[in-house]
Amino acid sequence: MRRHSIALIALLAVNAGIFALAELTTWLSWVPASIHGIAILFVILALTRLPVLWKPYDEPAGRFVRWMLFALLVFAGSHAIEFFTFRYGGMEYADSRYANVGNAYIVSLLAVIVGLEHILRRYYARPKMLLVAPVIAIAGGFVAIAGFLWWPHAISLGPSSSLPYLYTVLVLGLGIFGFVNLLEVKRLQPKLEGFARHMDVVLVLVVAAALISVLYGLLSEFFGFSGRQLVYSAHYVFYLGISVMYLAFGEPVQALAEQSKK
Repeated sequence: MRRHSIALIALLAVNAGIFALAELTTWLSWVPASIHGIAILFVILALTRLPVLWKPYDEPAGRFVRWMLFALLVFAGSHAIEFFTFRYGGMEYADSRYANVGNAYIVSLLAVIVGLEHILRRYYARPKMLLVAPVIAIAGGFVAIAGFLWWPHAISLGPSSSLPYLYTVLVLGLGIFGFVNLLEVKRLQPKLEGFARHMDVVLVLVVAAALISVLYGLLSEFFGFSGRQLVYSAHYVFYLGISVMYLAFGEPVQALAEQSKK
């Protein structure tokens, strides 16, 4: 627990430091795309949790943890894609760049829902479609990401387009459904309590980050937010989300693995 607390304090300090550098100084503005470059460091942080795959878990807790790790990697990978398309893909101002970040976040939410479903099916006779549909949707999400990379100017997230509103309904619906299922899993599986508490926060952060991305045009045009404010805000939420996920895959998952050995 002490190591977990130290990591928590350290990550909070890092996040606060990035925010202070970006908002209170001009240091980050000296390096083009620095806010995107910092995101790559958080992607690397997420990758350091890959060894949890090889820990022993009871089933279905093992499938739950693996799907949650998949959600972490997709969430992190969204900004790796954004960074490289920003730097090398000529998509600096294309709406598809923001939509693809939103697509990746939606895939992350779906992965969380699949992981939770594996737990819930142990206790309830739930329709198979609740497991199959999110998996199909995840495949569709990756197809959408590939399509938007190939045709970067094929969509609009402007206020006159229906797409940002459809995205909003989808993100909020998945977030609420995932949160309700997470509460039920915590009630049914006390040994997942520590991990699930972190995921409560993660769900809120993923939903918030996704909404900032897909409502970029509306927030800019109707509410007067600058492009910089929105891009930086989305990254702050992303950094926090990766930080909490990193913590979730530390001592909480180690404790789960230790219980599985007994």
